Amino acid sequence: MSRRQEWGLGALGVLLALGVCEAVGRAGVVRRSYLPPASDVLVRVAELAVDPVFLGEVAATLRAWALGLALACAVAVPLGLLLGSVPVVEAAVRAVIEFLRPLPSVALIPLVSLLLGSGLGTEVALVAYASVWPVLFNTVYGLGETDPLACTRCRPCGPRPGTGRR
Repeated sequence: MSRRQEWGLGALGVLLALGVCEAVGRAGVVRRSYLPPASDVLVRVAELAVDPVFLGEVAATLRAWALGLALACAVAVPLGLLLGSVPVVEAAVRAVIEFLRPLPSVALIPLVSLLLGSGLGTEVALVAYASVWPVLFNTVYGLGETDPLACTRCRPCGPRPGTGRR
């Protein structure tokens, strides 16, 4: 199947879903407050696309997301490299990581709000906390899956190919 055909099928699926939502909303099968007709939703989307207040809030959300992700990467990548390459450090902090990892960031909202108040700092802290775990573990696992022969300067990887020394 060509890319054009895939795109056409995707567009057809979206149009079909919009048509079903429109028909169900107009027929009164479901209350309009639960499932408004697709035409009403699309009109509201067009209104919001030019609303400066809404766009300002979207920009604030994207700013908090970008800062939180940057902070998570700045913390998790070096920590992941350390944990993935020094087994003693990994063993020492494993209990703390396994304690903090399952805590959902949503559960921390009241605590972080009390400590940091409301605003950008709270949002960035929660995004960073939620983002640090996937970045950290993917860094550790990625380092563990690196082919030792591809690495020529890393101490845990062993000798450099062809030299017999590290």
